[in-house]
Amino acid sequence: MLWGLILSCLFCSNRNEPTWETGVWWDSGDFWGDSAAGCEPWISLRDEHGSSIDTLDFGMVGTTEEHTASLWIHNKGDCELHVDDVDITAGEAFSVSALEWPVVDPGDSVELPVTFTPVEPGIESGTLHIESDDPFDPELEIGLVGELSSGGLEVDTDSIDVGVVLVGCTVDTSFTVTNVGSGPVTVDGVAWETASDEFSAASDTVPVDLASGTSLDVVVRYEPADAYEDVVYVRVTSNDPSNPELVVTAIGQGSYDEHLLDEFVQSGGQRAFLLSAIPVENTLDVRVEGVMVSGWSFDGSAVVFDEDNVPNDGAAISVEYAKQPNCEE
Repeated sequence: MLWGLILSCLFCSNRNEPTWETGVWWDSGDFWGDSAAGCEPWISLRDEHGSSIDTLDFGMVGTTEEHTASLWIHNKGDCELHVDDVDITAGEAFSVSALEWPVVDPGDSVELPVTFTPVEPGIESGTLHIESDDPFDPELEIGLVGELSSGGLEVDTDSIDVGVVLVGCTVDTSFTVTNVGSGPVTVDGVAWETASDEFSAASDTVPVDLASGTSLDVVVRYEPADAYEDVVYVRVTSNDPSNPELVVTAIGQGSYDEHLLDEFVQSGGQRAFLLSAIPVENTLDVRVEGVMVSGWSFDGSAVVFDEDNVPNDGAAISVEYAKQPNCEE
């Protein structure tokens, strides 16, 4: 009868099954009393906060660069857990590396970084496969999901015509960059390309994160230095996967205000000749007896000859220039 009780106990239905709340085994599985013989590992997958998960969610990202999230492999059992293999069985946008140390002590966890590298806007899903010596879940799978923002940076115009601007004046205009996509976009630069220094572009807030539906104004400044047409290409760069660079072209035409001619006759070795209006300095044309000369400077209101270049008495001196405009008119 005693042997019957022993044999019936060996085949009890609840033998070697865990208490799921605590992770403690009902029985060691060794009726001879050796508790070590019944020790078992018990795998559990958790997030960074220690909560059990069945899906690792990267959320929405705004770039096609690598994004890394960590999964924690936890051992709830009472002996070492051996992780034999980790690999991605579905989802080309995801990747994983082998664990540096594949043995997890009871009660401990190891970090497993998973990488999401999206290629096209939209939702990507995948599957992470983990093999271990857990007797109940030797091949465990967890879902992977991530979404690349559709981006959607747009400009309200791709060209700006500043028009005719008088040399000596400054005109500011602007264009607007708007995020019409579903996710955030970081505008990281505003640059410009031009063959002259008359144009510039800037935004005081760059770099800036634009949430969906928000906008950024970019100021384009034109300061013509001559009566020629000028062109600038303003480039707005961002991490928008669909529009990483937006280009806006701006053109402007410089023009001079009224041209004046002041004439003088040298008398008594005079060096300074006061002009009748404030000139645009780079338009000054100084002539003595009809011949263009050097050896002079402008002090803000008068042409001043150097001591070694003072015209002779009776010489005819002419100064032609473009009048400095009233830019507020």
